Amino acid sequence: MRLPTRPLVILLVVLGASAVAQPADGLPLIPRVMALGPDLPEFRSVGPEPRPVEPGLFAHVRPVFEVPSPDGAWLAGTAGGALTVRPADADAPALTVPAGDGPRWSVASAKWSPDGARLAARRVDDSAVPRVPIVGAEGDTVRWAPYSRAGEPLPAHRLWVVERATGEALPVRHAPDAEFVHAVGWSADGTRLRFLEADRLLRRLDLRELDVQTGRARTLLREESEGRVIGIEMIHGYGGRLDALGWVTLLENGRFVWTSERTGEAHLSLYDADGGLVRPLTEGVLPGPVQRVAHVDHTNGALYVVAVADADAPWDHALYRVGLDGDVRPVADGPVIEAVRPTDGGDLLVLRAGFPDLLQLDRVTPGGETVGTPWAADWGFLDGMPRRHERLVLTAADGVTPLDALLVLPPGAPPLHSVPLVDYAYGGPNAVQVPRTPQTPWLWEAYRLAEQGVATLFVDGRGSPGRGRAFLDVSAGRIGQVEVADHRAAVEQVLARVPALDPERVAVLGHSLGGVLGLRALAEAPDVYRAAVLFAPAVDAATMRVWVEPYMGCLPADCPDAYAASAGRGLADRVEGAVLIVHGTADDDVPFAEGAGLAAALEAAGVDVTFVPMPGWDHIVQRSPEVWGRAVSFLLDTLR
Repeated sequence: MRLPTRPLVILLVVLGASAVAQPADGLPLIPRVMALGPDLPEFRSVGPEPRPVEPGLFAHVRPVFEVPSPDGAWLAGTAGGALTVRPADADAPALTVPAGDGPRWSVASAKWSPDGARLAARRVDDSAVPRVPIVGAEGDTVRWAPYSRAGEPLPAHRLWVVERATGEALPVRHAPDAEFVHAVGWSADGTRLRFLEADRLLRRLDLRELDVQTGRARTLLREESEGRVIGIEMIHGYGGRLDALGWVTLLENGRFVWTSERTGEAHLSLYDADGGLVRPLTEGVLPGPVQRVAHVDHTNGALYVVAVADADAPWDHALYRVGLDGDVRPVADGPVIEAVRPTDGGDLLVLRAGFPDLLQLDRVTPGGETVGTPWAADWGFLDGMPRRHERLVLTAADGVTPLDALLVLPPGAPPLHSVPLVDYAYGGPNAVQVPRTPQTPWLWEAYRLAEQGVATLFVDGRGSPGRGRAFLDVSAGRIGQVEVADHRAAVEQVLARVPALDPERVAVLGHSLGGVLGLRALAEAPDVYRAAVLFAPAVDAATMRVWVEPYMGCLPADCPDAYAASAGRGLADRVEGAVLIVHGTADDDVPFAEGAGLAAALEAAGVDVTFVPMPGWDHIVQRSPEVWGRAVSFLLDTLR
């Protein structure tokens, strides 16, 4: 494999800190760290430093950290399954609540009362959940991880309220079908806990309130639908996403703001303390759906909301001030709003990002006036790097729906039909793929392909999130069955627009759920795609994790035909072209057996398949320099 002439850096910017990814292809990295305004207290970590106490949902995600009390005096964590509370200035816990022989304690998405007297935490019983083997680098089985596939038993999560002073624990009485629960927050006096409950298919979502003095709970608001009411964020393990969305925003005097997609788009409404509707806040006012609540100004009765900026370009966002009185006004342009922080002077610090090189911190007034830019990224070190790209608006297979897309090209002016093209696909209902900020990791992978003379296309087809239910629900009940059509249409349009691209040398690259799209592309559009690279692929809905259930709308036992139609492995005998599959043996997101089983099915069908097991690697297997080099070599060989 020809090495790049210049090393690339994957830059991951985090609030208050930053990181540079591991070396690519064994080359040294440019030693550069970008820090966000070290003199800006709004972005500085304050209070005690929480410690990691539990693994995250998967090995490749952030672990669960201790939860500090509002005054920073206490830190709630876990140890050996027990719940612990330690003073911020001590290492040893002042309180330990044993798990005994029962379920373990967890502080994932735990919530302290405002006075720090009580903690809403959960107990988790996963004893009935099936296990999958997680195999270490030396070939030894290091652990058996609980893993619920579609239709299989789920871990039981139940909320409890624990008194910090005594350790006395009060169980929350959940509805029998409340498979998913999430603590939202407390009343100002710390006597009432509000929490969410949802059934397994997320067709019912309740906001409930527990009176800790009586132990009784009441339902404040119920939303029901024939399809799902809320998305993957409500599933256990994704509580951080749910909090970041601000699906429920608690206000003073017991009022709250509720997010709903009942109109076809996510919009906000204000409710009183008993769950009565006061007024809609954003429906019919904003150009498109709300993405999240970024900041709450309790003093002045306003929310700062990230929402679509332009109905004709629904992939671009802006920041809006949404008053509880119904007044809505724009505050800051995007196209991406990464974070919002208030200042002591009443202004806001807004971290804005955009493609190809916008990353800056603006000081903005509540009225929308930009009064300064305390920090902006210095991208000078990218001078000379092959960053030729085009933002595109393509059309879906229906011939009408506009699609956001990005094409990354090799530098220079390549001859006619000389450049191979890779469709870097995902296609799922839980994430978008088109890079919208310069620090998107897979954008830098496209830059590396460009150095090798390969173009990369990113496109968000129908079935991806952020644009309303009509756009998203194209794949409802048909995960994997409909996504290829939009990608094929997008590739054909790009080939027609860019003469340098070679229509005879097109491949698809998919990671995780992108594996089902990648596999099906070779089966359903072999006249377009010649090869596929699949990293840790998930290809059969019936063997995917339980997140797929609400998007399929049923359990496998209740709609076996739908799940059978969404099974990619059954298409093995229709696959044409070469396939490279890479899977880590320590993958606890998509188990190693999925990739190995797909490789065996393709081999049995006579497909040109190469399977590369990666001992000890987790789900993000493409981080391996060896893997990426192997993938690039495969693409260059098959597309020559």
